[in-house]
Amino acid sequence: AYYLISRSLGPEMGGAIGMVFFAANSVGIAFYMQGFTDTVSELLRLDPLDHTTYWLKLAIAGSCLLVMAVIAIVGSGMYAKSAGILFTIQMGSIAVAVASAFGRGGSAPLTWTAPDAHGINQTFTYVGPSMQTLMDNLHPDYSPGNDYAVIFKTIFPALTGMFAGANMSGVLKRPELAIPRGTLTAIFTTSFTYCLVIVAFGCSVPRHTLKNEYLILSRVCLPGVTESIIVTIGIIASTTSSALGSIQSASRVIQALAKDNLLPFLSPLATDCNGEPVAAILVSSLVGMGLLFIGNLNSIAPVLTMFFLLTYGLTNFACFVHRISGHPNFRPRFRFFTWHTALLGAIYCIGAMFYLDWRYTLVSLVVVSSIAVYIAFHPPEDVDWGDVTQSLTFHVVRKYLLRLDAEQAHVKFWRPQFIVVMQRGP
Repeated sequence: AYYLISRSLGPEMGGAIGMVFFAANSVGIAFYMQGFTDTVSELLRLDPLDHTTYWLKLAIAGSCLLVMAVIAIVGSGMYAKSAGILFTIQMGSIAVAVASAFGRGGSAPLTWTAPDAHGINQTFTYVGPSMQTLMDNLHPDYSPGNDYAVIFKTIFPALTGMFAGANMSGVLKRPELAIPRGTLTAIFTTSFTYCLVIVAFGCSVPRHTLKNEYLILSRVCLPGVTESIIVTIGIIASTTSSALGSIQSASRVIQALAKDNLLPFLSPLATDCNGEPVAAILVSSLVGMGLLFIGNLNSIAPVLTMFFLLTYGLTNFACFVHRISGHPNFRPRFRFFTWHTALLGAIYCIGAMFYLDWRYTLVSLVVVSSIAVYIAFHPPEDVDWGDVTQSLTFHVVRKYLLRLDAEQAHVKFWRPQFIVVMQRGP
């Protein structure tokens, strides 16, 4: 994303988007680690009211981040193997939960009492799969203070990993094949998994339980001593895998910024060891760890969503201007790509930002504009990338010159045209 935007829209916009993309991935590290520590604290039955729990959770997060930083530093091969193992565990946990939702209908209804999000004990029910339950849950019924925008902002951080492969293009043997195939396969796989989980629990659990019982996957899972462990292990694998991917993305983006020397204070991060951005990995991990000290990240969660939407929107816009400029070195292999879809994606992303929260949108735009203005007034040396405006200018001029040649000039608009013959040489 950074490379495409910087080489298309210029170093100013590229540097600004690179910084906010790094910030978004760093916040993502903190989010995933907070989910990891919350799960581990529930597993260890830590008292949330005890002030030592806060520091113990930070220690757990720091230890886990240290292990993930070491995995990232060792190399991309170790990262790929670790991600594969975590993915297998995660998908196995999801498969067990979905099979339980569909397969425990014979023992339904199941009823239990547990505290809701406000600590109030309520009775919850699993009724087993039925079309009637699915139809009852199909229409929206938001709780007070919630709406579609709130749900969108809550779910969106789980859908921000689509650039993970593109961010590792430098270490892939054939990135032109691996990135599109891997990205599209990941999108279809995750979309199918999300839909399968939604249908499985939407047709077997009443709305009241879905809205108030946050541990519904554990409650419905296969009975026995592993009743909640299976889902807990899956959550741990999911959060650590996502945090590891965010470390990889954040470190490589910030290293690319440092190598381009768009922001001089990042120059120490341009170094690497055996092809791995060691300094950038350590900085990304430290930034994610520092954000965990905030405790509750809900206040900056909307900014995370805005940064990602802005990155996706400008990526679509860059593809759009490349296509309409008509220059020959932009030849996407994806047969269904058109400038219409690229423009629609850009408009949708920017429109979604204002729809979700216009205040956070303005904050995001001010941050991006400030970084872009700083780079414009402090331009880096030896940066001759050639932005797409040159191609657009040529395209527009050529278009109107051809139109002028095809039309008969009217006499009242006649102008003299001179041919000046000059002797060659001094």
